[in-house]
Amino acid sequence: MESYKIHPCEISSSRCIAVLLSIYRSDASLSRLLESVLNQQDCCIHLFVRFDGDFDSDRRNLAQFGSNSRILEFGGQRLGSKGSFLQLLQIAHKRGFETFAFCDQDDFWYPNKLERALKAFELASHVELYYAAQEVSYVGPRRARIKRTKSNKARPYFENQMRGCTSVFKRAIATQLLSVDADKIVQYDFALYLIGGLSCKIYFDQTATMLYQIHDNNEYGIPSKLKRFERFCKSLCSRKESQMLEQLREITRICKHYRLEIDLEMQQEVECLIKISSMSLFGRTSTAIMVGHVRTNPIEDFVFRLLMIMNRLP
Repeated sequence: MESYKIHPCEISSSRCIAVLLSIYRSDASLSRLLESVLNQQDCCIHLFVRFDGDFDSDRRNLAQFGSNSRILEFGGQRLGSKGSFLQLLQIAHKRGFETFAFCDQDDFWYPNKLERALKAFELASHVELYYAAQEVSYVGPRRARIKRTKSNKARPYFENQMRGCTSVFKRAIATQLLSVDADKIVQYDFALYLIGGLSCKIYFDQTATMLYQIHDNNEYGIPSKLKRFERFCKSLCSRKESQMLEQLREITRICKHYRLEIDLEMQQEVECLIKISSMSLFGRTSTAIMVGHVRTNPIEDFVFRLLMIMNRLP
């Protein structure tokens, strides 16, 4: 149930941010996350929390943090990560917020996370999507180490280089994301990254602004390179992998609908990719050779090009 009403003047402030958190089988570390979010520097936070399924343990973990006038709670049926976060975004969007941020229950935000995003928006008026590096803590009986993630120059078509929990974005790109057909996208943050990447309205901050903890109970995590490649191989014929081309078509449609300018070189590549299933063997081979890097890992990139030639991208 919603716990308070937000003053319209407060929402319209450029430093007022709607933080969106979906909770699913959380643990006692939730209080640590909430404290780090609500103690962000130089901005006004309103935290939208949705229980993704009716789990009493999640409600108890949130209750242990205590009541706070800046937290709105929502519940409902199990929608999964994509559905739950998109529903939260829709709720906050209808309230009139101008800036949004996704949050994961295993995060720990550094005090200046959102402040750095707001400064990036001020310095570059064309930027509508900000994301940053993060430090990742691997916790387990045989491992306890921290590493930093980073971005790269691979094309955004078939690999999401942005962790949703590091993103901060403006109302315009939120509107575009809410216009997509959710059944045609792989994941909410992947679609967001693709819109920002194609329209060149994206900014990457190389400074880590948060810590993400990986453990055995993560619903989604960042696997090791070996596990990542193993998952990739298993997913080649799965719905998730085949849906990437469908997602690219859907995001291209959104970009055209909102008249977003796409980088000329990427536009030419996208036009070829979305038609690749109807091309001849020669056309598919030419497209596979012509397009820029589509996966970060060189082996995965090579395999993906083979899939293009074999017409395995529906």
